[in-house]
Amino acid sequence: MKTTLITALLVAMFAVHAAKPTVSLDAAPFTTHSLQQVLQTTRDLGLSAMVAHDQLRVSPDDQAALLTPALDSAQRQAVKAALKTAGVTIAAGQFPAPADAQGWADLAQFAGDLGILRIISTPTATAIATAAAACAARKITLVLPCTTLPAAATGLDPLAAAVAALPTGVGICLDLVACRQAGLDPAIVLATLGRRVVVIRLNDADLASGKGLPLASTDDSSVQRLFQIMRLQNWSGLLSITHDQPDYSAIRQSVLFANLCLKTPADKIAALRAPIMTTNIADTWARLDTQTPGHWPKPKLVDTSMYRNAITGDNAVAMASSPGFNDRESVAKAFDQDAKTKYCTPSPTPWLQLQFTQAPPAPVAAYAITSANDSPSRDPRQWQLLASSDGEEWTTIDSQKDVAWFGRHEKALFVLKKPAAGPFFRLLIEANSGDKSFQIAELELFIPAAATTATP
Repeated sequence: MKTTLITALLVAMFAVHAAKPTVSLDAAPFTTHSLQQVLQTTRDLGLSAMVAHDQLRVSPDDQAALLTPALDSAQRQAVKAALKTAGVTIAAGQFPAPADAQGWADLAQFAGDLGILRIISTPTATAIATAAAACAARKITLVLPCTTLPAAATGLDPLAAAVAALPTGVGICLDLVACRQAGLDPAIVLATLGRRVVVIRLNDADLASGKGLPLASTDDSSVQRLFQIMRLQNWSGLLSITHDQPDYSAIRQSVLFANLCLKTPADKIAALRAPIMTTNIADTWARLDTQTPGHWPKPKLVDTSMYRNAITGDNAVAMASSPGFNDRESVAKAFDQDAKTKYCTPSPTPWLQLQFTQAPPAPVAAYAITSANDSPSRDPRQWQLLASSDGEEWTTIDSQKDVAWFGRHEKALFVLKKPAAGPFFRLLIEANSGDKSFQIAELELFIPAAATTATP
């Protein structure tokens, strides 16, 4: 009997310890995008939950159809179908507070129809009970941003008292940016409010601007302390990740960092830094939890032993549509066979061109791109590789889209379906990862390693 009881207690303890937050994409920066685009981004990030906003367009063709209770039955069914197809749920929706009780009832019914589990809003103090009742009737949690409570301006103790006085079932959203602007430490707020906090909004932005908390910061540990408290409390609410801009690469790195923190023991989190600058990709991947949302397949080790670079240093001339910021970041640096240098330009979508002045021994059969040393938002995400015999008429020999880079100095290999002789080759960047600038460390054009005869 005693052994059975101990076993049961251990199982219960493990179950509590195993509880993890739901990691979601906050759609706040995607207000000019359609629901379909945000769903695709959510899936690209390896996530299955999102936080929606009332400015999100439900159709790319209808600018007026926003995610609000004004949607008719057919539009709601279309949204539900899109969510089901994508395998994504709306874990929370952030909406303006309705003006009256009927408005709250309509909003709760709308949220219930779409399977939205939480409504984040800011009802007046006198309307909180009405709003909470409307949400509870649809089994939805009403969530109040903690810094919108008047008590937040007077300190942590008054805030805790105000939260304790809220109706049972009303949750709190802890927004890291808002907490910082209110002079509150997010970790201490979570430690104080405990499980009344049901949503944590993590904004990866510039600390100096006051608009966010940089996850890779070496001089601030606010985010790390917050994750420590989350782990110690076995917090299992909704972790909403966003950015000031629709920067896919930055948000992706935030998801990776959250994954690392959720995997790491609480006493080790303080030493963590985001993998945004990692050059040891395999080591970073090994520390991720394969069961945590936001996980990516194991990075493939690039084997180029069957190829050799067709560029020898004196057999080709490089040019670009946009010059580098300076001589140290000129287009020539993309072809110098040194991953520590880079081509970096103020244009987000330039093209890079190489003309062989001496024909390589064989047609180009593959190519590789290596990410640069910093700023993942400058990485290429979509492009075409073109070939030409005269530099005037171009043929697409390869195209890539939605390419995600795991770390810095990462090499990705792309094999052509059919070798191309050139002698002109152009890498046409169609989209980067969200920055106003673009960069790569290397572009290599490969021929078979055994090739010995010159191309006719």
